[in-house]
Amino acid sequence: MAECGEFEISDGVAILTLSAPPGNALTPAVRLWLSDRVSDAEAAPDVFALLLLGAGGSFSTGLDLAEYDGPLAAPHIADLCMQLEQCRKPVVAGLEGAVLGAGLELALAAHYRVAAPSAQIGFPEVALGLVPCGGGTQRATRILGPDVVLDMLLDGQPRLANDPALQPMLDLTAEGPARAAGLRLAHRLVSAQLPVRPARNRDEGLRDFIGFRDTVDRRRAEYEDGPDTAPKEIIDCVEAASLLSYDAAMTFEQAAFDTCLASPESFALRQAAHAERSVIQAARRFQGPFDVTRVVVIGPGTLAAQLVVSLLAAGLHVSWGVPDTGLMPDCLSRLNLILAAVADEGLIALDAKERLRARCHLGLTEEVADEGRLILIAARGQPEFDADPSVPQLVCAPARVEGVGLRFSTPVPRGRLAEVIQGPRATRQQMEAAFRLCERLGKMPVRMKSTGLAISDRIAAACHRAADGLVDAGLSPYEVDAAMLSWGWGWPPFQLRDLVGLESTVGLVRAEGAENWSALMVAAGRKGRAFGQGFYRYDEDGTARISREVMDIINARRAPTKDITKRTIQLLMIGAMANEGARTLADGWARCPSDIDLVCLNTLNFPRTRGGPMTAADLAGLFNLTRAMRSFEHPDKPFWTPHELLYDLIKNGKTFSSMLA
Repeated sequence: MAECGEFEISDGVAILTLSAPPGNALTPAVRLWLSDRVSDAEAAPDVFALLLLGAGGSFSTGLDLAEYDGPLAAPHIADLCMQLEQCRKPVVAGLEGAVLGAGLELALAAHYRVAAPSAQIGFPEVALGLVPCGGGTQRATRILGPDVVLDMLLDGQPRLANDPALQPMLDLTAEGPARAAGLRLAHRLVSAQLPVRPARNRDEGLRDFIGFRDTVDRRRAEYEDGPDTAPKEIIDCVEAASLLSYDAAMTFEQAAFDTCLASPESFALRQAAHAERSVIQAARRFQGPFDVTRVVVIGPGTLAAQLVVSLLAAGLHVSWGVPDTGLMPDCLSRLNLILAAVADEGLIALDAKERLRARCHLGLTEEVADEGRLILIAARGQPEFDADPSVPQLVCAPARVEGVGLRFSTPVPRGRLAEVIQGPRATRQQMEAAFRLCERLGKMPVRMKSTGLAISDRIAAACHRAADGLVDAGLSPYEVDAAMLSWGWGWPPFQLRDLVGLESTVGLVRAEGAENWSALMVAAGRKGRAFGQGFYRYDEDGTARISREVMDIINARRAPTKDITKRTIQLLMIGAMANEGARTLADGWARCPSDIDLVCLNTLNFPRTRGGPMTAADLAGLFNLTRAMRSFEHPDKPFWTPHELLYDLIKNGKTFSSMLA
């Protein structure tokens, strides 16, 4: 197992260097190697102290994500940390780069710590619906106290080692490499014959009992009405540090971890993380240097302006082409507004707006079309240019795609995802250009095959078609939205429709005997939130209110009914989207179910704790979904008929999550 790390003895100090790129993840093999080396060092008569380091610029990024999907292998991270803490010789951890999750737990189990000021220290487990499982909640609380630890555990964001709040856990700041600083501290410990200092013997974070109690009560009140398990368990674990013995609190943390690991939220969050990793790995086949310095953007609208800002923020020069000089003042105004917005959000420096604007050349389309080595077409209906065939052209606006299209989650400067549409005549050069551009812009690229529509278009259309079908059946839009809100969807279908604008859903396909309720609202002058009224009416502050006029319009076309439960509404909505996802897979549009989930998480604001419609379908039970859809009486039978893929999965005892890319 030499590949897991390096072991050497230098002047009485055993140096254990983790070497498992990338990130020195604490896989079972790495944990076993480290456990054996700690035992060797403790038994060696010529070793008086241990120094734990990470190679490659990082200490450790923690456990491997895939390990959470099965039983954690021996040695368990909790046992390894306890072994380190109980070592009879002083253990120093030298921290630099990423010190995250179980990596931070390992550092806390050491007796002393040195850190480079730029080391990134944090507990990201909450993003996976988990609590730490190596004793991190207990050791960190004893050293740092509840305020700092709860902030770290509940927001999951790393902090720089030079953060004043973290100083109680650090014994020395490494001005140079952590190895040199760690060796200096280890030699000082040996020469001064200083004892080991296990976290179980520290209590500075527990001394203010009343303040501790107040902090726990305040943070618990923030989460007590929320649906998520992990934050509540985290708060309970931190509280346990002040109420239970050290060993009992460790057992309490392990039980909390087991509870979270078995929760549907954690499963969904881990599936989302797997999906992100999968698309990044799939993109590697198109990796290469992005050697374009100037990009041409064609189109006068908001999408074009957002693309221009994103490209400028990524350090590129942009030639922005519009068809008429009369459109230029509006384009410049739109550019300035978006630059100001992204500066306010912290996506660019406040003083960078002028510098970025200077890298943009606004001109007529025919003048700028040959100024770059990549052309982005951001105008609906704009044909591809008869230009140099060596210059890739990517269609970014809704349009038929023969080559390659890009659909960015909006707003583009803040969105994290791009759907890369591989059209029937896509070339390798166009695909490489699309993926490399996504990498340059910091977007996750999801590849799909189509002639124009994207996965997000299909699933969104299915979502709205299902919601309309429930209104056809006698429900109000507000009952549908309320059911999905209680399920965790922050922008349920009718509120989402109002936000986007009802004219965008007027053209959606509806079966004979079914209504397009958006079309009826638009005909009544209710076009959406931007107009003050859609399915809801909106106060000046944007608060949505139920509208009696909407219900009068709807009830004039069908009879209301009250015999559909909230759970059935949820099953039908999830089932409709997952069913369309199954059709998308069968049509060869999507690579795998997790790609569909990732698209919906980033374009439909689908709740991450539900994992996307395909994961949500697994959690709800595919049999339950098919039964609900078959039982739903509606003239739109082809839409509500479960796809054969659902029956195949049920018959074979499988799920969408078992379908690998």
